[in-house]
Amino acid sequence: MPTLPPTRIGDYLRVDSQESGNRPIWQFQSRSYALEEVDQLTDRVACGLLALGYGSGDRLAILGLNQPEWLITYLAAVKIGVIVVGLSTRYTEDEIGYILGNSGARGVMTLSCHDGIDYQQLFSRLRQQLPTLQHVFLSDGGAHDEFSYQSLASMEIGDALEQAKGLVSDASASMIIYTSGTTGKPKGAVLSHRSQLASARAQVSHTGLAADDTMPLVVPLNHVAGLTCSALACLIARSTAVIVPQFSPKVLVEVLNSVPATVIGMVPTMYTLLLQHGGLSESACQRARVLQVGAAAPDTALVKALNLAFPNAEILNSYGMSESSGIVVMSPPRDSVEQTVSSVGLPLPGIEVRIVDQKRQPLPSGEVGELCVRGDAVMLGYFRDDEMTREAIDSAGWLYTGDLASVDTTGRVFLKGRSKEMYIQGGFNVYPTEVENVLTQHPEVTIAAGIGVHDAVLGEVGKYFVVRKAGSHLDEQALIEHCRKRLANYKVPRQIEFREELPMTPTGKVQKSLLAQG
Repeated sequence: MPTLPPTRIGDYLRVDSQESGNRPIWQFQSRSYALEEVDQLTDRVACGLLALGYGSGDRLAILGLNQPEWLITYLAAVKIGVIVVGLSTRYTEDEIGYILGNSGARGVMTLSCHDGIDYQQLFSRLRQQLPTLQHVFLSDGGAHDEFSYQSLASMEIGDALEQAKGLVSDASASMIIYTSGTTGKPKGAVLSHRSQLASARAQVSHTGLAADDTMPLVVPLNHVAGLTCSALACLIARSTAVIVPQFSPKVLVEVLNSVPATVIGMVPTMYTLLLQHGGLSESACQRARVLQVGAAAPDTALVKALNLAFPNAEILNSYGMSESSGIVVMSPPRDSVEQTVSSVGLPLPGIEVRIVDQKRQPLPSGEVGELCVRGDAVMLGYFRDDEMTREAIDSAGWLYTGDLASVDTTGRVFLKGRSKEMYIQGGFNVYPTEVENVLTQHPEVTIAAGIGVHDAVLGEVGKYFVVRKAGSHLDEQALIEHCRKRLANYKVPRQIEFREELPMTPTGKVQKSLLAQG
């Protein structure tokens, strides 16, 4: 009989280290980490947490760059049922305080300082405000520090560890990822061992990720794209993950030239900046076999540029969200440029999709409605918010994504935008994503984002914010003419505002709520 795959995240380390403990699992700068070493380190950190009274269901936040300490702390925590809360170095103190308070985190693993922010002082202030926050561990602290990564990693492995591991099941919560908060307060999506592994395994199966693959971990680990889609996918496939602290075109070029990757997963903005920077070696370009694109739709120009730069790589569009634990829809191999740009692909193994109307009744193929997904990858729910959970996941297990889409007769999914982003201009529904794609087809446009604004006659009209390429003098009238040739008249932007940059979330999405504020 075939061996069943592990059902808990930590078990992938134990199984792998027993079979091939010397295999390098991570490359970080000039240092390699073997599977057996990571298994031992995570056991030690887990014992350190147990000694401080952490147990199943407790929450531990992590704030840091992409670094081994981040992943070791995460893997140690989930081994003993402690739930990790992801924080970003781009969050403000108010955002961090809200998330720590909402999650009730007992501790936080953090950098001492970064980018001019003294996190020791920041968390010292928050400890005075948050009675649940007891420990602030420094990931860059020394062994002499009472609360530090080093102090945890120096613990002896005791008998309590196996007992704690025995309380963890595939249904146990592993991670709380707070939604990007593009509208309102962020909600904590509670992921489980089952949901994270289901998404990661489906991606591994679809892309053929294997032990001889190398993948850079460049998307932040506090997001599903960095953790589930990159780090866990590599762990499952036994691929080598090259840990990149934070995205920089210059640094990424150096990493890819030094350790050519076979699989790369990033958002369109990152790919655009990488190509604009230049300097990739022929070896780096030739070796890549899969380029995953997610979080936002790639435009035709970008896909064509990637095809030219990486001639042996499949360009795979994808769709996923925090609530689905990672990618759940992805382009099939050998899709054309047009198919890759227009569609996010087909449901991955184990995932069902359907489109429903405003009454949540299924719609036929080709009709636009709300995209729903079902499968093991769906989150457990929103942390401490039963009402929002019931609104998001029905009794049959369908997750209502809030994204507008259609599905054709082949099963391909076509995104139309967020349901709350759709505006009605003169009685016609307009989906900003469609217009944004046309705007970015203009050779002098880098990025575009649209919202509906009030109009006394038409009710709402489209206002689009555009970033021009360096040196461009493109004006509003020329861009509107460009759209008139490609869109129905009611879809043509009525207002265009040029900006030097647009407000972005840490994962590369435009924050339209900030654009709407003016």
